[in-house]
Amino acid sequence: MILGSFHDAKVAPQSPMARLGTALPRLSPRRPFLAQLEEAAAAQPSSAELRDLRTTITSRPGESAVLLRRLFYRWLDLPEPVAPARPRLVPVPSAVPVGSTSPVQRPVYVSAAPDGGRITVRRYAAPLQRRTRERHLAGTHLVADIDDPDATWPRSADVLLLPLGRPSRTEATAIRDAVAARYPGCGLIAIEEPDDACVVLLRDGGRLHARWHGGRPSWASAAIAASVVHDHAVPMAGAPGPVRLQVTIGPDSGTGLLAIAPL
Repeated sequence: MILGSFHDAKVAPQSPMARLGTALPRLSPRRPFLAQLEEAAAAQPSSAELRDLRTTITSRPGESAVLLRRLFYRWLDLPEPVAPARPRLVPVPSAVPVGSTSPVQRPVYVSAAPDGGRITVRRYAAPLQRRTRERHLAGTHLVADIDDPDATWPRSADVLLLPLGRPSRTEATAIRDAVAARYPGCGLIAIEEPDDACVVLLRDGGRLHARWHGGRPSWASAAIAASVVHDHAVPMAGAPGPVRLQVTIGPDSGTGLLAIAPL
């Protein structure tokens, strides 16, 4: 993290915000922007000062939704809903020129099963499912974005998605170790790449690259590629060269050719 500006006079001395302003570097217009970001990214994860500062911000990390909802309903003198208090994704306004209506990919239950010489992928919006009761979810795995504001999804994910550009391939091993320690239930990590491709990091240390060939259909994505790898990773990891699979999401959706190769 780098501060573009910071008004020291507007924060209380010795407060967590004042300490943060002292600890973080300021963006310099006289140096390359990328170099400053890389320096901060390398130094800050191991910073004892920032680690100590995080402990002063809250004594109940990850519980704000529960505590705030409880407080608001008490003020309103109303009974609190029985459903768990969880943060929800807020759609991006339609005026914003982006390709998705959400800043992160929504969690989904996915199966990628052989079907007449092709792999048929089926996806179900996770927040709408009752996994212990729904028969159609048998054999599915959970795919979640690491930046999902509801932390229960990435913590429970079998496939964890990392957005485009974070990290680079050269940082993949360190990222795998850090993410695996934080999310021990994760089966694989998928790092998004351009053109809906992805680098897949397996728990056993293997690395695969999944890429769509030819005119990929509109539904093709890094997340779907990662799901195919998740359900078919064992034979692919031992293959001497690329494995090419025909992938579809339904009878009228068209077919995409996905090539998966060891890295």
